[in-house]
Amino acid sequence: MWTFFIILGLGVACIILFLMMSNHDMNKLDGFKKENPEMYEKYKGAFDSQPGDFSMVKLSVESVESRLLPEETICYSFAQPRYQNKDMNVYVLTDKRYIYYGIRLTKKAFKSIPYNKIESVDVKEKALVTELEVKSKEEKIDVFFGSYHKKYFDEFYIFLTEKQLNPNLGS
Repeated sequence: MWTFFIILGLGVACIILFLMMSNHDMNKLDGFKKENPEMYEKYKGAFDSQPGDFSMVKLSVESVESRLLPEETICYSFAQPRYQNKDMNVYVLTDKRYIYYGIRLTKKAFKSIPYNKIESVDVKEKALVTELEVKSKEEKIDVFFGSYHKKYFDEFYIFLTEKQLNPNLGS
């Protein structure tokens, strides 16, 4: 009987700790919005899609920002953590190319596909997620959207298919 209450107490303590940590990152995000409104607006999708992972998203976004071409404009962004590996993946659509940046425990990854090099944009429906796969001859970038990220999937899919059909549109 006491074992049950101990386990229940530990479970409640873990949930409270998780909520406190998540709230702490939300406070950081609110502070960042006030201090850096331009950066927040540029990468609003990435920050808003993962509000509980502010620090990792910010680090990823800063890395992408340092790799932008002159005059390159951000159109859409999305962030996706993988909690089991402590990874953060950020996907950015600019007016010139599709960018992926991933931070892992042991390495960082950067990929980019100019729109005029896109060979295919494929959608694969899986049980709980939708995979969007973009390929060129040199690169492949996959992004997984949960049902709760439908807005971001729609933005990415529409934008990428338009760019595949007409790479110079809006550039």
